[in-house]
Amino acid sequence: MKRFILFSLLFFSFSAFSQSSDIADIAGWRKDMGNGVYHFTSENGNGNTDYYIMPLEKNIHVNDLYTWLKTKAQSDIISNGWTENKARNTSRQSNSEYNGVYNYLTAVSNKAGKSEIAMYVAYALPDNSIRWAKVYYPSVGFNKNDIATSLQHLAALSKQEMTANNTAGNNSTTQENEAKKSSSDMQAITSNNRNTSSDIMGVILHKESAVGVGGIALQLMRPYLFFKDGSFYGWLDTDPNSIHIASHSANPKKWGTWKMNGKNISIVWYDGKSDTWTSAWWQHAVPASKSDRLAGSFESISGGGNTVMGGGSYTMSSKYITFSKDGHFTFESVGSGGYSGYNGSNSAWSSRNAAGTYELDGFSIIFKYNSGKTVRSAFYFYDDDKDMFGINTSIYTKEDD
Repeated sequence: MKRFILFSLLFFSFSAFSQSSDIADIAGWRKDMGNGVYHFTSENGNGNTDYYIMPLEKNIHVNDLYTWLKTKAQSDIISNGWTENKARNTSRQSNSEYNGVYNYLTAVSNKAGKSEIAMYVAYALPDNSIRWAKVYYPSVGFNKNDIATSLQHLAALSKQEMTANNTAGNNSTTQENEAKKSSSDMQAITSNNRNTSSDIMGVILHKESAVGVGGIALQLMRPYLFFKDGSFYGWLDTDPNSIHIASHSANPKKWGTWKMNGKNISIVWYDGKSDTWTSAWWQHAVPASKSDRLAGSFESISGGGNTVMGGGSYTMSSKYITFSKDGHFTFESVGSGGYSGYNGSNSAWSSRNAAGTYELDGFSIIFKYNSGKTVRSAFYFYDDDKDMFGINTSIYTKEDD
């Protein structure tokens, strides 16, 4: 799970591109097309950012798509006259899979001996075709905006093709079945709401792109607080019980409206622009029960660990946080030996401004610092396994033992 979140790109459920349709331009980027390959180039930063949308590989029957992708990537690297940089790959190489989508990220040296990062991704389509794409950017001096732009462009194309595919696949579905699905989804959102506020429908996680430390492309699940009146609060960054529907005017850009449409969610943003979240791009967050406990040291993988806990002298940069089953927490290191449970004699647990006790309650976590300060933040599990969670907008996963 951790490896997926760190390195997976925002490329979910690509459908086959229409052979007759063109790929949208990107303002400020050069676009070339030849032999079915779309090549986009941006000349910003210390070298180019290049990404390629490759032609479909048709009639491919594979049991292990990752092995196929790795072989394809390594063959492509060799055909370019490049070599994989084994020394840098100790920290740069990533192999991951999610929902049948695989990616392979590696450091390479080009013909001039300059180090670059190469990201490859592949998907097996229902008609036994495989779509793959690649992004190259400098390992030093890269332009984060360029990487984000390429991901956003591909994400928009992915959603467009996925929506078209869903529409084609649903032609045989009756209106009655669609109504049942819509009702089922509305009930699911309601059942996931265990929050104390009667206005809250639940927390929805939406897949979005970001660029993390070192230029790593991240695919993150952003939290949105949905209300029963059809409004939502975007990028949930505080305790849900402190957010009130009547507070739109205080921060209007955080608000919008939502409506279920079958398995999809129709979104209208604060500026009137609309969007559709198809079923592969969102999921329900799971609230905590008061009996839930966390145990171990956890690391923020949201691109730098910038969740803010509290204010003033209590503002914490929570890259790491350690919890104990008996209800204690600390933002300080518990020692080189790692987590071994709460120990009152360890100064990390007794810190006045960085440690204390915690409580879980629905979509909230309450931090009670040793100094007497109490801070409430948003909290949610990613799924029923409860092995990964979010605090406000940051993602936490357990450190490797």
